[in-house]
Amino acid sequence: MKLLFIILLTFFISGCDLLDSEDIKLKKIESKKELALIQKNKELDKIKLQAEVNQASLRLDKEKEIELFEQNLKLQKQQNELETNRYLMFLAALVIVIISFFIFYYFKKRHENQLKSYEDNLKKYLQQKENDSRNKIAEKLIDTIASGKLDKDQEATLLTALSGQVQQSASKKEEPLLLEDMEAEIEEVKEINK
Repeated sequence: MKLLFIILLTFFISGCDLLDSEDIKLKKIESKKELALIQKNKELDKIKLQAEVNQASLRLDKEKEIELFEQNLKLQKQQNELETNRYLMFLAALVIVIISFFIFYYFKKRHENQLKSYEDNLKKYLQQKENDSRNKIAEKLIDTIASGKLDKDQEATLLTALSGQVQQSASKKEEPLLLEDMEAEIEEVKEINK
């Protein structure tokens, strides 16, 4: 009995060990499965994190590209505005030069017209003075001829001078007598009279 008891006890203990070892084996398998599942979850988490990091990196790259594109676009717009302003300045300078030319031309023509008008008025004035002088000279010549103190040659010279038909040298064309010519002839007549 004792022996039986010991055998049974060993059997129970060994049976418990067998059950325990299967439980342990099952627990070990379950723990391995859990570890594998945990490992798998960790790997999935790593892959998810890596994918998120890659997506974040791609987003950052895209944002950098977009920002670089926007900066290039702004720079291009500024260059276009600068070039447009440069063309506008050139066009404004050209317009100013053209307007200045026309203003200069206008004032030059106006000045020329004023000078021509002044010259015409001066010619009229001098012609009137010359006519007045001729009239006075003619009156004096007529008075001298009328006085009868001159001989026929002197009278003919005075009448020729009076009519403005004084003969000039062959190289010059005949021109109407000017005030100086008339004064020279008067001096000649006075010398003749003395």
